Amino acid sequence: MAYLEQNLLDMVNNYGEDKVREILSSFICPLNTDVENFLHNSSISFAKQHIAMTYLVFSIEENIQLVGYYTLTNKIVSMNTSNFSKTLCKRISIFSIHDEKKVSHQIPMPLIAQLGRNYNLLYDRSISGRDLLGMACDKIRSIQHMIGGRMAYLEYSGHNKLYNFYSAEGFVSFCKMKDSNNCDSETGLQQMFKFLQ
Repeated sequence: MAYLEQNLLDMVNNYGEDKVREILSSFICPLNTDVENFLHNSSISFAKQHIAMTYLVFSIEENIQLVGYYTLTNKIVSMNTSNFSKTLCKRISIFSIHDEKKVSHQIPMPLIAQLGRNYNLLYDRSISGRDLLGMACDKIRSIQHMIGGRMAYLEYSGHNKLYNFYSAEGFVSFCKMKDSNNCDSETGLQQMFKFLQ
């Protein structure tokens, strides 16, 4: 199936906010209402403020339909590397600032902040999670080709199915956090990273 990716901010500038909101309203994600709520209620304002950029993905066979989206932003991540191999630590150190007091590395890298499939479609016209994640990683590679960098990360709520999916796509877990200041919790958000080739 052929897909078209569109920057949400460009669409707002070209077609107006009301038309774009109409398009966004067709997106439903009962498996993760946070993904649905973000697209409907926050994505446009985040894009206008340049906090995070959302890319809408449309199928372009027969009727053009919104099949999914992903949102990217840039953050500085604190990564404790004490459990990583020396080889992996060496690769990470190239892109980071080492904080000896916290035994961690501070790394600026793109965050795949949102990733969601539209469940308001027949299955045969949907997009796979793997294809959607691949598009997000390709966009980051394109950005890093211009500005440098080799790593990307994502966060998700602790579900084994999501962990298995992201692990199969080459992401490695580096933090379990209850909130933005605590990376030692067994519950809450999970963080995973990947070196993009």
